[in-house]
Amino acid sequence: MPLQGQWERQQTQLGSREKRTVAIVGAVLALALAVVLFFSVAKSDSAGAGCVNVTVPSTMGAASMHACGDRARRLCASQAGGDQSDPFVRAAEAACRKAGFTVGN
Repeated sequence: MPLQGQWERQQTQLGSREKRTVAIVGAVLALALAVVLFFSVAKSDSAGAGCVNVTVPSTMGAASMHACGDRARRLCASQAGGDQSDPFVRAAEAACRKAGFTVGN
């Protein structure tokens, strides 16, 4: 059974206070979405300039190695002439080439 005046309350247009509240909430949500999109686009998947990311199979699933700058350069230099049957050597060489390092120099 409907309550007295229920139909009128449901059919009443939004007042200025409610419209302002909806506008503020919408603006805050739009701003939050813009910030999230900006940071998700600004941070790419590729290794940063001068950084090497290597993921190799290990006994516990996978192991990750991250090196930047001189550490990355030394890592790439140490892979020269490595055993190509070793998954780490293959993954490190590919990551070094992707990051712009020359393997073995």
